[in-house]
Amino acid sequence: MKRFLNLKPSEMINLSNGELLESVFASESRIIMAESIVTKTPSDGITGAEVARAFGADLILLNLIDVFEPKIAGLPMSDNPIELITELTGRPVGLNLEPIDLNHDMMVFFLKYFDNYFQIIFCLSFPRHKINHLKYFLILVNDRPSVT
Repeated sequence: MKRFLNLKPSEMINLSNGELLESVFASESRIIMAESIVTKTPSDGITGAEVARAFGADLILLNLIDVFEPKIAGLPMSDNPIELITELTGRPVGLNLEPIDLNHDMMVFFLKYFDNYFQIIFCLSFPRHKINHLKYFLILVNDRPSVT
């Protein structure tokens, strides 16, 4: 397997999950991952992921995405925005998942302010055709009262 850093964009986005992992290891983990908040755009008509790519990001991690109605600020309307952002950046795209305790008292606060964000905990019911272009998932567990 070639090092990730030696791959062309068309090769990067067509790697299987296992090949992606191997190519990152072969690059001795000298890879830059950038997180893109999909609800905001740095400027009209451009996404945070595209800006991150312009500044050298090798992997794009999407955060704050509504998994049932995925939309990425700055992209035109699309049936599959994940596929579109993968094509535009030419980089493997992943999804940030953050588990929470639904029974915790702070859940009312989180749902009030971050309703769409916490729908990602139901990722297993996410339609498969909408996640086909995701190459990885990052499960982020912050040390705070709402996480168990």
